[in-house]
Amino acid sequence: MTKHEKTLRILLVEDSPDDEELIRLAFADAGYAPLLTRVTSRPAVEAALAETDWHLILCDHNLPGMSSLDVLRLVADRGVGAPFVILSGAIPQEEAIEAMRRGARDFINKSMLGKLIPVIERELATADIAQQLDRLTADIGQLTDFDRLTGLPNRESLLRHLAQHAQPRPGEPEPFALLLLDINRFRHIFRSLGPDVGNRVIAEVARRIATTSGPINFVARIGGDSFAVVAHRTADAHAVEAMAGRLSARVGAPLHVGGYELFIALSVGACCFPQGADNAEALFLNAEAALFNAKQAGSNSLRLFDPAMAESGPRAIALEGALHRAIRNREFVLHYQPQVELAGGRVVSVEALLRWRHPEWGLVAPGEFIPLLEETGLIVPVGEWIIDSACAQMRVWQDAGLPTVSMAVNLSALQFGDPRLHQVIADALARHAVPAEWLELEITESIVMQGKNEAIHALQALRHLGVRIAVDDFGTGYSSLGYLKRFPITTLKIDQMFVRECENSPRDQALIETMIQMGHRLDLEIVAEGVETARQAEFLASHGCEFAQGYFYGKPLAPEAMAEHLRLLSPSPRPGFRSHDDPTIMLGLEAPTTA
Repeated sequence: MTKHEKTLRILLVEDSPDDEELIRLAFADAGYAPLLTRVTSRPAVEAALAETDWHLILCDHNLPGMSSLDVLRLVADRGVGAPFVILSGAIPQEEAIEAMRRGARDFINKSMLGKLIPVIERELATADIAQQLDRLTADIGQLTDFDRLTGLPNRESLLRHLAQHAQPRPGEPEPFALLLLDINRFRHIFRSLGPDVGNRVIAEVARRIATTSGPINFVARIGGDSFAVVAHRTADAHAVEAMAGRLSARVGAPLHVGGYELFIALSVGACCFPQGADNAEALFLNAEAALFNAKQAGSNSLRLFDPAMAESGPRAIALEGALHRAIRNREFVLHYQPQVELAGGRVVSVEALLRWRHPEWGLVAPGEFIPLLEETGLIVPVGEWIIDSACAQMRVWQDAGLPTVSMAVNLSALQFGDPRLHQVIADALARHAVPAEWLELEITESIVMQGKNEAIHALQALRHLGVRIAVDDFGTGYSSLGYLKRFPITTLKIDQMFVRECENSPRDQALIETMIQMGHRLDLEIVAEGVETARQAEFLASHGCEFAQGYFYGKPLAPEAMAEHLRLLSPSPRPGFRSHDDPTIMLGLEAPTTA
């Protein structure tokens, strides 16, 4: 908060007019002109707390008929959140401790008024950050039910809708059908034509599905290229086939995007309520089984659920067995995507993405196997492999004479809770002779908020080891000022959902600006994820974001290709982490998204 940004409303609980004058002079000397209201009695305090929203409360300790502890009680009873600072000639140590326990922010001796303004500026800045976070959290809360790209309800909204309608009711339940739709070979479009074309395809397909489905039906985007339609008043296979036919025909009409003419095909799996399932969970699972069978059958296929599909078992069962073999057969590889410094455009790190090359299925989508790794617990041994491989790759590049690099490893919740994690990291660093400060661990907000005290101890132990800590996908979880203050965090990574629309959305622009300002006030580095256009990069740079990654700067590369890329860069004079005046090249490593 700057000195002249707004008039400060300060409540002064003080019985001495002379001390009031000294306090006013201290404010004036510092360039402030606050609205200072002095009260001297309990009734006056009660009235003031009820009538005005105060920015700050200054309170003497020894007052006629009451003390600062009594005033603190009044403040707490009325739920007033303004910072409370005791300004007194003397206060017994026991009472000072009790005042801090009750919520007082600081104590200033009246003989040392020179400390008044710095303390007040600190408290006002802290309160300002808390208010910004409250607004940010509220805005994020409003966005959690809808997909940002298409504006459609998301997966969570769909599940709530199903739970509301797929339940027993008096008399005959109202029948409906759940249709799950996947765009065939969308990953090929995304990889060949890039994320901009891919996102425009998704948006147009979403529009066609929504307009074709009709106003009484519920449409949602539930994944990267996956949609759902809850077709109310659709009771049988003929009605489902008619609906699926209309959707496939409308979506399949030529689509012109980015100078390309595209023809989109759908796979559709459906299940009817109550014939095919009598509750929301079974309805969704059965529709998924039907969709899997439709995708196996080829483009523009529809499959309506029947019990034989459940008996045959989902693809996940085959995937789970294959994952166990993949660990033994060393089928996992790492690819790397560059991260750049926005101010100068130079590469400062890379993000390594986990890939699985199955000997028969080929490259398996991360969105298929990463959740299964976590669900089965296999993410722990795979995570240990990632940590060791990351350190090994650092040593290989260093021994090859490439610029000094660092790596960041993304930790899952299971890995973070593993009591062996500290030793696994220490052993990998020692085994490959890698300095701990070259390693950054990335965790999500939800991980740090689960078992806060244990998380604090675990992160402090890792920081003591020498590694750095980053919060990944920032803005999509709790966004709590408390954990940002208490946890040993060094970096915030702004989630791509905010970056995606920052060119045109004032709300996203405001959220990004708030996150950057908040991070800088807490002395944290800021990285923006998912940057896809020059305008996005320009916006981020103009608002103080230091680093960015995304398709605008390059696609993921195999280790050999990344090494060749690094060979084109000048060697750095010394090792280290990101710095505006240090040309060090670094690498980051995290578990991939489904993109």
